[in-house]
Amino acid sequence: MIAQEKGEYMEENILERADILNFLNETINNITHYKLFENEQFSKYILGVLFSSEQDLHGDCYTADEIMLIKKNMDQKIVWVNVNHDPSMPPVGRIIDTKIFLDSKNITYLVCVTGNYNKSSYQSFSSILPKLVEDKFTPLFNNSQKRDNNITISYNPYEINKDIIEELSKNVPDDVHSKLRVKKRKAAEPNCIINFLIPVIIIYKLLVPKILMDKISEDVYSWLKKSIRILIKKITQSHPVVILETKYKDCLIQFIIKSKKIEDVYAAMNSLEQINSKPFSLYNQLKKYIVTHIIYVYNIEHKLWFGVVP
Repeated sequence: MIAQEKGEYMEENILERADILNFLNETINNITHYKLFENEQFSKYILGVLFSSEQDLHGDCYTADEIMLIKKNMDQKIVWVNVNHDPSMPPVGRIIDTKIFLDSKNITYLVCVTGNYNKSSYQSFSSILPKLVEDKFTPLFNNSQKRDNNITISYNPYEINKDIIEELSKNVPDDVHSKLRVKKRKAAEPNCIINFLIPVIIIYKLLVPKILMDKISEDVYSWLKKSIRILIKKITQSHPVVILETKYKDCLIQFIIKSKKIEDVYAAMNSLEQINSKPFSLYNQLKKYIVTHIIYVYNIEHKLWFGVVP
């Protein structure tokens, strides 16, 4: 099945152009080349526009150079598609390929072919889980290793003012201040996602604090709690989602908290040690399946991290 998604800023549907339809057909005809794994199957192909150099309804626009850079970055990673942009839900598909096109007004478009998965081809996690074993705790780092001090905040500029982010940046602990980077999220998402990409060595020490917690980790932890409290208060039009994440080898490990109440967020952060070093052990055992994400979601009612293997 093939579908088209017209961009909100498009005066005419360029997706009906012959050269763009040819891009779609070539992608489908050569789908074997694009497969991540042998049994990957798509039930639907969608042709759409991701970005344009023309201003959209939200006031966003990108230069041609920015669009080229976006494409370059996307080509180097797997871009998953989630329902309603909800990061706690498993992907329903992924972007298969992208290509840049120009229209008669010299407007640049980044066009993509997205594939939706055939649910019958999903391999259930329960079929893999019995084969896993829980490793004994083994430190992944030592004090002599060079520390990655880069912290990235991703936020929705339509909910949170840039000035607030810059003020938080100034108060980051000294050891990470100079390396802080800020990225803006695309607007008009149903969830307002506040995302903190944190060095793996700090996340690791938050998961096993009784063994590894040090002053730098404590300072970052305190800064995170204060920052999250300030940011959540600014969210009024959508549902706040706090994500603490880290990169471990080729995998993004995420800890997701969905709540408007700061006490729920703090309770989740204070109970991170429930998880301990399990995500690292899990990745090491599942990496042959090309694992790109390991996600834990906090259950507010039961005060437990969903996904923690007993």
